[in-house]
Amino acid sequence: MTPFVAELIGTALLIALGCGVVANVVLDKTKGQGG
Repeated sequence: MTPFVAELIGTALLIALGCGVVANVVLDKTKGQGG
């Protein structure tokens, strides 16, 4: 695995997890709504 591919996978993972957390807090009818 090249460093570029590793960086790409790591960045995609961080973005996906970050967006999931924000969506859970912001969207109505989710368990994490309201923080």
